[in-house]
Amino acid sequence: MSATADATIEYFQKIGIDHRMYKIENSATNIRSLSFYRSEEVLEEFLSSIKKENKAIVFTKSATRAYELHKKFSDSVFVCSETGNSAYKRYVKKDKVEEMLNSEMFKEQFLFTTSTLDNGINFKDKSIKYIICDIEDIDILIQCIGRKRSLNGHDKVNIIVKSITNKEIYRKKKLAEELIEPALYLKNNDTAMYIRKYSKNDEASSNRLIYDRNIGDSLEYEKVVNEIKLYKVLYDIKIYDKMLSEENGFMNYLQDKLQQFSVSVIDDHCKITGLYDYLDNIVGQRLYKEEQKELISKIGLRDNYNRIQKSCDSLNSYFRNNKMPYHLRDKNRDGNRKLVDGSPNPKFNKTYWTLAKHIC
Repeated sequence: MSATADATIEYFQKIGIDHRMYKIENSATNIRSLSFYRSEEVLEEFLSSIKKENKAIVFTKSATRAYELHKKFSDSVFVCSETGNSAYKRYVKKDKVEEMLNSEMFKEQFLFTTSTLDNGINFKDKSIKYIICDIEDIDILIQCIGRKRSLNGHDKVNIIVKSITNKEIYRKKKLAEELIEPALYLKNNDTAMYIRKYSKNDEASSNRLIYDRNIGDSLEYEKVVNEIKLYKVLYDIKIYDKMLSEENGFMNYLQDKLQQFSVSVIDDHCKITGLYDYLDNIVGQRLYKEEQKELISKIGLRDNYNRIQKSCDSLNSYFRNNKMPYHLRDKNRDGNRKLVDGSPNPKFNKTYWTLAKHIC
């Protein structure tokens, strides 16, 4: 049984396997908000801002990243797969994992883990307010989110997901297409032809969609396509195409999947907060050429062609559109020949900007 069975159901329907679907409570109703982040620095800044009484589960793609975060945040527990060759499994405290399994809670503020935790472990703890995922596979991501069980209608969680650009999605699609090419060839040809074509291709010879199967009781074998895995990759390609059909495809797809009316990007919030501090510090100052460059860089406003916007009019439009109480004035000219101490003014006759702040 799977809570993220879309691909499986499509496969069953394709090959005619009888199946039964059940409708259960929609976990999307347990989500308070859906946000995204782009920068790892922003994520760490956000984690530092979480109140002590609130807990967070952070899922990462790699044990390396999970352990790095564990070392940075002392009030945390680290979990990764205890099987395989991960060098970090020796840092997993088995007694804490056992305690989590039994109590369905963790005492620390943060749990840093890989998706190895995505199945079989549930948490029933109202103090878990955030689930943060750096997971690209939508099915696995949703399984991770589902580890937090809602105890009542007021027990909701904030979901924060690492964003993926359309460029990254396109790259993933191309890799998937390269992966299925040998499998599709094998489906239309025999083992001998496949070996002749791909014997010198290391990637094809270790293709996870193809395996060796003994022929009867003999020692001979044949190459066989794993149809379920192949279908999953084909399904993923279809999802990538859907994401690529619009701007911010990954965010929009997940927003629709989780049935959320709105989303936010915490990088933008952090940028705005830092920008307010910077702007407050330069209010009333004379902004000459170098200071103007710094201001333009801080705002980072670009047009549809990715060209940086440098004019006062453009920057003032940015302030208005974001309801920021600032206004730039240009075409000022420094008419002071001397500085206060009587020395020559190196800025004499040069133009400058000034920034004013409206009192709301």
